[in-house]
Amino acid sequence: MQQMFPGSKVIFLYRNIKDNVDSFMRVMISFSKYAFLFTGEKEMLDYWINDVPLPMDAAQFRWARDPKVLSELSLPGAIAFNWCSTVACIKTYIEEGLEVLDMDYKMLVAKPEESWNILAKFCDLPLDEGKPLDAYKKDSQKSSFLSRGKLSSAVIKNKEYVDKETDKILTAFRLRRTVYEELLIVRGVVDKEND
Repeated sequence: MQQMFPGSKVIFLYRNIKDNVDSFMRVMISFSKYAFLFTGEKEMLDYWINDVPLPMDAAQFRWARDPKVLSELSLPGAIAFNWCSTVACIKTYIEEGLEVLDMDYKMLVAKPEESWNILAKFCDLPLDEGKPLDAYKKDSQKSSFLSRGKLSSAVIKNKEYVDKETDKILTAFRLRRTVYEELLIVRGVVDKEND
């Protein structure tokens, strides 16, 4: 990253895995009403597992590149797999010394002004809050099947199965803590042996 894009900033906006999987499952539910016009179910699944963002040289993730492992994933499992791969990649960036700003999506939603100030400072941007916060207030997907109202009302069927698939992937990636805690550990802020 640093060699190819010197001076670029890496921002990792994350979410609790179950909230993340639930959110994308609602997107898939909303999208599935129209999916037959664009794609098949296999293509929707492939979207989540093609070119997953795993650390390139990390031997501990060799299993996650196995085509058999990928072919056996359910849709919620594939979404969780992609999320865990992203966390693993960000952890590797931090271990390699890349400066990464990580921000919990809940903070972005709950405290947009504070979040923008943190983002602007990290990216060396002016602290003019007007335009970024105006954009945040708008539903960019208004009147579409991805509008905030439609996504919030989509119901995930068989939620227990979705949670079970998510837990299975978390276990495979050995992610036992929140993302915030995982990143603190990588940065050496938390004592790995005694936490």
